Amino acid sequence: MPVNQSLTGNAWQFRLVHVHPKELGTTHDQSEAPSDLIGRDVPATVPGQVHVDLLREGLIVDPTIGLNEKQVLWTGRADWTYQTTLAVDQATLDHEHVELCFDGLDTFAEVVVNGTTIGRTRNMHRRYRLDAKAALHLGDNDLTVRFAAPLPEIWQAEERQGPLPRQGGGSNPTQPHNAVRKMSCDMGWDWGPATPTSGIWRDVRLEAWSTGRLGDVRPIVTSAMDNEATVAIHADVEGRGTATAKLTSPDGVVFESKDGVITVDEPQLWWPWTHGDQPLYDLQVELHDGHAVLDRRTHRIGLRTVELITDSDADDAQWPVDGIANGSRMELRINGRSVYCKGANWIPDDVYPARVDRDRYRERLKQAASANMNMVRIWGGGLYESDGFYELCDEMGLMVWQDFLFACAAYSELDEVADEVEAEARDNVSRLCRHPSLVLFNGNNENLWGHRDWHFRGQSWPDSIGSRGWGAKYYFDVLPSAVADLAPGVPYWPGSPSNGGTLADFERTDRHPNDNEHGNRHIWNVWHGPGHYLGYVGHSPRFCSEFGFHGQPTWPAIEQSVPEDQRRWYSPTMRSHNKNGYDGTIGDGQDKSTTRLSDDFLVPDDFDEWLYLTQVAQARAMTVSLGWFRSLFPYNNGILIWQLNDCWPGSSWSLIDLDTHGIGRCKPAWYAVQRGFAPRVCNVMPRATQPLTGWDDDAGPLRAYLHNDHDAAWSGALRLRHITLAGDTLAETAVDFALAARSSHQIDVPDAWTATRRPDSFVLAEPDGGERSFWWFAADRDINSPTPRYTTTVDGERVTVTAETLVRDLCFFAERVDPAVASDSNCITLLPGEQHTFVASGDVPETSALTIPPVLRCVGRSTFDAE
Repeated sequence: MPVNQSLTGNAWQFRLVHVHPKELGTTHDQSEAPSDLIGRDVPATVPGQVHVDLLREGLIVDPTIGLNEKQVLWTGRADWTYQTTLAVDQATLDHEHVELCFDGLDTFAEVVVNGTTIGRTRNMHRRYRLDAKAALHLGDNDLTVRFAAPLPEIWQAEERQGPLPRQGGGSNPTQPHNAVRKMSCDMGWDWGPATPTSGIWRDVRLEAWSTGRLGDVRPIVTSAMDNEATVAIHADVEGRGTATAKLTSPDGVVFESKDGVITVDEPQLWWPWTHGDQPLYDLQVELHDGHAVLDRRTHRIGLRTVELITDSDADDAQWPVDGIANGSRMELRINGRSVYCKGANWIPDDVYPARVDRDRYRERLKQAASANMNMVRIWGGGLYESDGFYELCDEMGLMVWQDFLFACAAYSELDEVADEVEAEARDNVSRLCRHPSLVLFNGNNENLWGHRDWHFRGQSWPDSIGSRGWGAKYYFDVLPSAVADLAPGVPYWPGSPSNGGTLADFERTDRHPNDNEHGNRHIWNVWHGPGHYLGYVGHSPRFCSEFGFHGQPTWPAIEQSVPEDQRRWYSPTMRSHNKNGYDGTIGDGQDKSTTRLSDDFLVPDDFDEWLYLTQVAQARAMTVSLGWFRSLFPYNNGILIWQLNDCWPGSSWSLIDLDTHGIGRCKPAWYAVQRGFAPRVCNVMPRATQPLTGWDDDAGPLRAYLHNDHDAAWSGALRLRHITLAGDTLAETAVDFALAARSSHQIDVPDAWTATRRPDSFVLAEPDGGERSFWWFAADRDINSPTPRYTTTVDGERVTVTAETLVRDLCFFAERVDPAVASDSNCITLLPGEQHTFVASGDVPETSALTIPPVLRCVGRSTFDAE
C-alpha cells in the first residue's frame, strides 16, 4: 500500500532572511522590519502563514488594530525560509515514487531537500506534487521551503508583462495584483487591509507509491430522476491499474459500478435546503493490480443535476412590474426544477486564510443559511476555498457559485501567465467538481465590464491594453474548456456581470455586459452615487449578482480595534478602517457613509448614534432592495448581496462583521436580510420601473407583491392599511389571495392612498402567514414624527418591548452587555400597542443596561430611561 505521511505535525521553524528596499508604487509603505528578527528562528505552524506565527510570538503588532496595518507592510518585502527535519524509513524509499505533496504554497517558493532543489512554484491557487525520491536518504532529511518576497516578485512580473489595467483600492491601490497568481485582496481592497504574506498555507505530506496511484475522482451525475440516477465515475490514474467504484446510500444500499457507470434505483436526490433534503452517498473508488489494492479514495457525494437556462423571453411575456422590457433570463434548475437564488458574496474570512478552520466555516455558513440564503458566490479576488467549505455546503444545502480567480483587472495572456492559469483552472475544477453544492463556475469578476467602460491611467482599457491579450482567451476558451472536460455536469458562465455567450457575443456593441435585460448584473450606482437606497427601485436585473450598502461593524469589533481616544467618526483609525475610497490622507469612505446616512437622518454629533444610524441605513437599504428585486419575480431569478462576511474589523458592505478574535457577529442588516429572504413575503413597492433618487421623488401608485418561494401553496387575506405616524388608521382594506408553490401575485394599493403622498403617513401590508411590509412617504429628517415611547420587561434572556407610539428600527444590541451574547432579532418596527420579545443567546447579565441605550434603542430617541 502507498505511504501517506503528514508533515503538518512536524516541528517546523522559519526565519526572516532578507528585507528588500521599498519598491516603486508602494508609497504607503514606510514600515521597517524589527532589527533583531533577521536570522532568528521562529516556531512555525503548518499549515500557516508567517504573520500568524509572528503574531503568536508577539514579534509584530496586530495589523487589524488601530493604525498597525502600516507598521507591518514590510512583510511583503521579506524573504522567508521554512525548515523541518523529515524522517524517512526504508519502506518508503523502496517505493518506485516518493513525492512531496503541497496543497498550497503562498506563493513564490523553492522546495529544497538535502540541498537539492526539487521544485519551484509561482501560484498560490494550485496543488503541487514534487518528485523527491532522488534527493532523499534513509533517516533524517532536511526539508527547506524558501519564499521570495511577494511585492518584488509582483513588480518584476508586471515589468515583464507590461502594465495592464487594474482596480481594487485599499491601502495599496497601485499594487499590480493581476500580474501574478496570488490572492488579489492580499494587496488590499476597498473593504480590507493590505497584508501581503507568505507561507505553507495548506497541508503538506510525503507520499510514496508503486505501480499505480489514484489522483482526483470526478463523479459526474448524468441524470437524476425520481426513479433512477446515473453517475459516471472518472478517476485519474497515474501508472497502471484498474479502478472500480461503489456507492452506498444513506440507508446502506450498495450500488456497484459497471463500465465506469453506477446506476442508482430510487435515488434520494440532493436539493438546496430551501427546496428539499441533502442526502449524501458514500463513494469508494479503489485501484487494483490483480487482487492487490494499490490505492483508495472515499468521498461523500450528492445526486443532482444542474442546468443554467438563458433562453430569450417570449415576445408576449408579461411581467409583474410595469415598464420591464423582454430579454433573456438567467435561471438555475436543480433536478429539473427552477430555484430562486437568494444569497450573498463570500470573501476570504480572514486577512490570513490559514486561520480559517472548519469550525469557522461552519459558523459562517450557518449564519448564511439562517438568513434564509441558499447560495454563496465565492468572489474572484479571493480563493478557491478549502475542501471543508464545500463539504459543509454539501451538508447544509447551500449552492456555491464559484468564480475563477480574476477580479477587476486585465490579465496577461503571455505564456508565463497562461500556462499557470490553465494548470490552476484544471486543478481546481478537478478538485471541486464532486461537490453537489457546486452549481456554477464563473469566469471573472467585472473584467468584461471593465473592458467596456473603465479607465486606467487616463486611458480606456482597450487603449491602455493595445494589441496585447487581456484575459478574453481565458474567459471564452481556457476556462470553459476545463469545465467541459472535467466537470460537464456544472454550468459555466463567462463573467459577472455578463450576457453570456461567446467572445463574439461579448464584442457586440448593442448589448452591454452589465445589461438589465440579459444575464446577470452588478448594481453599484446606488451606493457609489448619486443617490439614496431608494435608487434600487427602477433597476430590473434578470439576476443581480452584486449590490450592497455600507454599515459599521458591531460594538465588540469597534471596541477591540479602535483605541478609545480614536472613537470619533473622522479619526485616523476610523478612516483607515473604511477602505471604500481611503487613500491614506482623507476619509472618503467616511464621507460617503455620512452622505448615505443623511439621506434619511439629521447627521448626529454623537459617535455612538452615528454608528447606529449607519447600521440602520444599511438595514433599510437591504429591506428596500430585496423587496424590489423579489417583486420582479419571475423576471428576476436571483439576488446575491455584496457581501456576506468580512476579513477584519472595518466598515464595509458585509452583513456579518469580524472582530480581532475571528468572531463574526450579525449586523442589523443581517436581520433585515433574514426577513427579506423569508420563503413568503409581501413587499409594498411602486408599480412601475421609474428610477428614484430619494423621498422627494413621487414613486407613483403602489402595489403589494406577494412571493411564495415555498413548495406548498399559500393562501389567506392581505390586510392593507394607510396609517399616520401618530398611529391613526386613515383607511384599510382586506383582499383574499391564493398562490401556488413557487409563484407570485400582485394586489394594487388603492390609488387614493398615494395620490396625496402625505409625508406623515405610511402604507402597511400584512399577509396571513408571511412577512409584512412598509412603504414610507418621507425621510425621517423631513417629518415631525412623535417621540417614540415604549415600556420594557426583562425575564432572564427575554426582553419584551411594548410600543406606546410608532417605534422604528428597534434594536437590541445584546453584545454590548457581553460580547458572547447575541439577539435573535433586530431592526424591528412596532405600531402603538404592538409587542416584540427579543431573545438573547448565552448567559445574559442581570443589569438595567438591557433596557436603555446603547443596548436597546430605536430611531428618534437614543438617550432616555425606560419607563
